[in-house]
Amino acid sequence: MEDRQRSGLGWGVFLWKNSNFNGKIYKKVLNGRCCLMKEEVFQIHRYSVGYKIDKQLLLSLKDIFEQYSEKSVLEIRVGCNNNASYVFDNVDECFEFFDKKPYRIIKMEISVMFGTEYNSNQIKLSFDNGDNPLTELRFQFDNGDDYLLLKNKIELCLNNFKLSYRILSRLPIMPMLLTIVFISICVYTGIKNIIFPRTIQWMITGIWIVGSFIIVVFPVFTRIKRNLFPCIEFKIGQNALIEEKNASKRNFIVGTVVIGTVLGIVGNYISDFIF
Repeated sequence: MEDRQRSGLGWGVFLWKNSNFNGKIYKKVLNGRCCLMKEEVFQIHRYSVGYKIDKQLLLSLKDIFEQYSEKSVLEIRVGCNNNASYVFDNVDECFEFFDKKPYRIIKMEISVMFGTEYNSNQIKLSFDNGDNPLTELRFQFDNGDDYLLLKNKIELCLNNFKLSYRILSRLPIMPMLLTIVFISICVYTGIKNIIFPRTIQWMITGIWIVGSFIIVVFPVFTRIKRNLFPCIEFKIGQNALIEEKNASKRNFIVGTVVIGTVLGIVGNYISDFIF
């Protein structure tokens, strides 16, 4: 037994790996000594978009970070429609700046380091309402338990700030409106026994097809839709006033146009059926 131990473990290397958290814990036995190497966690989580970013959310995230470590160093990077980025290390400073500036916020990155060393534990939370909307959470940790603890806390916090219309943010609203109008014309003419000339029928169908194609292809319509139904709603400074104006337009489109059209069609159908 002693000879085998000297020839085996005494000269060899035994490696054991555990990757439950996509990090690695290594135990290396060399010359009879056991050394525990560093555990590392690198994780990227992406979430379905539809969040409201306001002061309450930022303060809640700040509290989560400070509860974990008093040495947390916060950085807020904001990208605007003037192709400039602004960096803040304080939530109040960020809001005071945008109370005075009318820049439209497109994206925001909230970064925190729990220490001053380059390899300290760190988190980056990204919100992007651009052409490719994104909500992303990145972790770089040296402890799997701490990673899971903070991940769960942040996700619970974000769940309290989900947008009520987040499903509409992902749907192609403009083509859907055109389709609803097209179907409404077809149903109404069918109920009233109205027969358009073939030329008019082709014109209506062509307007629906070409209109849907133009809305999908040209970015200006995508930006209009992104403003009315943002994937990320930034209620910060003067951006909050912009969001309130967009909310009134959004309520008019959803409440008056869509629901009103559907109720009108159903009402006509029921009245014809009864009478």
